Amino acid sequence: MQLHRSSGIRVVFIASVLALVFNSVGETPATAATSPSGPAPRAAQRPATGGRTQFGPHGSGSVIVWNEQGVPVSPDETALGTNRVVGIDLRTNQGFTIPPSGGEQRTPAISGSLVVWEDNRQSCPTCERDIRGKDLASETEFVVANGPVDQAEPAIWQQTVVWVEHDGAGARLISKNLATQATSVIVAVRVGTTISNPAITDNAVVWVEQTAEAKLVHSVIYAYDRTAKTTKVIARSNWSGLQIAVSGQHVVWNDPRLWVADLATGTASILEDEFTTAPTISGNVVVWSAHGTQPDHDFDIYGANLADGKQLPLVTGAGNQTQAQIVGNLLTWQDDAGIQGRVTWASLAQLWASAPERQHMLDQEASQNVTPAQVTDAVSFLNYTRPTYKGIHLPSSGQSGGIMYDGFYVNGAPCISTGCPIADGLGWPNAPFFGAMTVLQPELDSHWQTGRPAPYGPTEPDMLKNLQAQYGTRVIVRGYPEEAPNPQGNVNPADATQEVINLATGYDWIQNVQINNEPNIEWPSACTNCTWSSSGLTRVFSWYGMFDPNFFAAINTFYSDVWYELTYWKSNYSDPTIRAHLQSMKLWTPPMADSYRNLDNGQSMYVPLQNMITIYGDFLYHTYPSPSYDAVGGGLSNNSWPFFTSWLTTNIGNGSIPSMITEWGWNPGQMINCGLKQYSTWPASGACAAHDGVSHTLSHDVKYFLTTSQRHGAQAVTVWLMRGFDDKSEGIDQSGHPWPWFHAYQFSTP
Repeated sequence: MQLHRSSGIRVVFIASVLALVFNSVGETPATAATSPSGPAPRAAQRPATGGRTQFGPHGSGSVIVWNEQGVPVSPDETALGTNRVVGIDLRTNQGFTIPPSGGEQRTPAISGSLVVWEDNRQSCPTCERDIRGKDLASETEFVVANGPVDQAEPAIWQQTVVWVEHDGAGARLISKNLATQATSVIVAVRVGTTISNPAITDNAVVWVEQTAEAKLVHSVIYAYDRTAKTTKVIARSNWSGLQIAVSGQHVVWNDPRLWVADLATGTASILEDEFTTAPTISGNVVVWSAHGTQPDHDFDIYGANLADGKQLPLVTGAGNQTQAQIVGNLLTWQDDAGIQGRVTWASLAQLWASAPERQHMLDQEASQNVTPAQVTDAVSFLNYTRPTYKGIHLPSSGQSGGIMYDGFYVNGAPCISTGCPIADGLGWPNAPFFGAMTVLQPELDSHWQTGRPAPYGPTEPDMLKNLQAQYGTRVIVRGYPEEAPNPQGNVNPADATQEVINLATGYDWIQNVQINNEPNIEWPSACTNCTWSSSGLTRVFSWYGMFDPNFFAAINTFYSDVWYELTYWKSNYSDPTIRAHLQSMKLWTPPMADSYRNLDNGQSMYVPLQNMITIYGDFLYHTYPSPSYDAVGGGLSNNSWPFFTSWLTTNIGNGSIPSMITEWGWNPGQMINCGLKQYSTWPASGACAAHDGVSHTLSHDVKYFLTTSQRHGAQAVTVWLMRGFDDKSEGIDQSGHPWPWFHAYQFSTP
């Protein structure tokens, strides 16, 4: 039986820890950096300008540095001036900004008195970056790496800096000795694979190489021996949110379990078997974030001592507590309890002493038979006023075979000599009148036949129009294929705008349009000088990987441009009929694919997207929970929710931003790891046991999700249901008959 935390061992993060003044710093529970001396440390304060998010703290000796980020206030404001590196010297309690002005500064790292960061003051505000540094002792600023290619993600150990360099040919991990100025390439990869998370210690450099494939991200952790100059594989994972840290001979990472490996012996073991994020290590002390006991499973911070195996809850309470770093005798972290993230620190010894020893025991919820509150799915025929809740996501035309049922292919033809098995299996005309359907734009091509007469055919658009008109089904049409900018500048917001105009021209019934889909995995994962034009403006963005903040700044600006272009055509399109249809359409944001990384899927993703979300006035998102990590009381928690910024959760929660979940299902990576499919039963015990110790079926899990607070007011939750991708996510078998889970879901309420 899998072991889990007991809610009884949690501690509230006491007010004295958050107070402005702490007691003197004491001994750490294990070896770490030299402890700071001088006045007792104080909690970090926001700058006088206010309204800026603090995140990503790092430290060395008595100095802590972090990023501060402002939110662009107009679509024409790019990332310029919205990010800066800020720090404080705890000996003097004096704050400082590095550098004082110019360009964008991100991702600081520090060792001793040397600080390094990404900087683009020598190029356009959203283009390639350089690595710059500053010696705080001498107040001397210097260039680590520059030039026309992109240098990013610096890490530093004493006099050695490593970073990722990217150009159109691929990516390289580069090392430089600041004392000798000697530079070497540790590894190079081709386009399609990205290098991320470089980390360095006295004897090793570690990093992650990632390759995206559909909804999976294949990751490999490598370690380079700085003395022997040899490289070896530490681990492989399909977990897209994988993060790593290194100290001495130990490497830690999450998959999402917490692992620790010994570089000297090559042995690896699981330190925590539940969902974890943002691990770090200093000496023998490992710190990470994991789901807390709050209703929305906010993240709390936990620590472990590798010397004696003791594990303790260190920082708990409302909001997400993440991105912890050990700085001498201090623990510093990112507190997201407010609208803006806030860097905070406290004595690690005090946190360690005040926390009860962490115990492992069976989760008490596992023995409870939790029955979700029922929600009445009252049908209304008044133009999408029904509480839809339940939906299905139906790709995908253009793949092998012929259409049988709303995008599903069987036997290569709409019908066979004995009938139309998918339509017959679903019991037409009585099904599947879900509250919402997400369909791809290509599925509206009139040559896709349903094999049924009117009003359920003869074409798929005829069927969808009837479902919407007669049953109040909300049909959400997704712009597709994805419009992705490139260095040639031949893909522009006007292309995505034209997709919407084509829908308004060809189909008078369409009311809900999703502007493209998951650009964070469908756009190129790296691009140098991606260029587009909109309304006489030329935009140029460069990004080096799927977790680069510049990536999301580009997405924000591109789709903000789309919104403003469509706003123009709503008033100025020459054909009055099409103009009126454009005015009646509801435009929805492109959703991001889940990344399961707190910093990347939070501050660096949704802060840059805040402007886009604001002008669209709504928000779509996808979530793929896994019963192994997200099961609670016989159902599933919303594992995307804790990664959002407080600004986003607040506005979704109070109804200011309408939302829908246009893809939902079990996590594809975990299904592969466990050999399971959406029509399997997730086991209550064994290597892939459900977190709550209860066996799970997808039909029950989605019903739980729909009828509890996990939906968070989403107007629809459309279950991923597809033919032609693979059989892990199918609801219909090869003969065109529904699997039992789909049949149960089809006729459930809601």
